[in-house]
Amino acid sequence: MRASRFSRNYGFTLIEIAVAIAILGVALTTLVGLHSSYLNTYLREQQRVRAALFGKQLLTALELSNEEIQLGHSEES
Repeated sequence: MRASRFSRNYGFTLIEIAVAIAILGVALTTLVGLHSSYLNTYLREQQRVRAALFGKQLLTALELSNEEIQLGHSEES
């Protein structure tokens, strides 16, 4: 007897779909963690660059002011 062309099983089983969703979940969780780490590093480095540029700007302004820089002192306790 000949089998109908619709009698074959096509598609995925529930277990295959559950495994695929679990793998996708682990991958997305890892990517979100990496993105968060990258963003924190980027913001920290951006603050360092801004601080360096601000310091350079202050030193340049001090050099151009032609004021005599007085030596300071510290009090020891």
